[in-house]
Amino acid sequence: FALQVELAIYDKVGGKVQVHSLALDKAQREHTLALPARPLWVEVDPHSAILGEWTVEAAPADLAAVAAHSDHADVRLRALGDLGRNLHQAAALQAVIQALAGDSARHVRARAAELAGRAVREKVLAALTEALVKDPEPQVRRTAARSLGNLVAAAAWPALVQAAQVDLSDEAQAAALRALVAIDRERARPELLAAAAR
Repeated sequence: FALQVELAIYDKVGGKVQVHSLALDKAQREHTLALPARPLWVEVDPHSAILGEWTVEAAPADLAAVAAHSDHADVRLRALGDLGRNLHQAAALQAVIQALAGDSARHVRARAAELAGRAVREKVLAALTEALVKDPEPQVRRTAARSLGNLVAAAAWPALVQAAQVDLSDEAQAAALRALVAIDRERARPELLAAAAR
């Protein structure tokens, strides 16, 4: 095979983006690109023109900076995805929590809620509970409820009950009910009966 792949090279947070084209073929598996300084972030195939998954390794602190400050929601989303492999590191976990609490793009906040569901830490539980109760987007509230159920987060019970009863989104209500069942099936029975009666 032989194909052209675009690379988007970010020199600093909010800085200039350089686009390079790289010729890939079956014979050559590694490529070197001479740059004046170490880039903050390299995005392979930024427009997803080629089917497949690309991995670019970067330090969690660098990825956290990109996730917090990039002007491009898709770049923040990809940086979060890479951070998801390092949730045991404080910088990665903090970046996920910050994205969940305040990213401007709902799909980035939803991804942060999904990633937070993989980490069992008190800060994550607080951030997920706050997203469940306060986020304006149903997709984010639904994903936060799912993550709380995956974590079997009994501490979130009151917020989940509230969401199951009064959330304006049917999908978020259903996710909250499933989370309650995952945490304690017997204790969730009254909420399930109330939902069935509505």
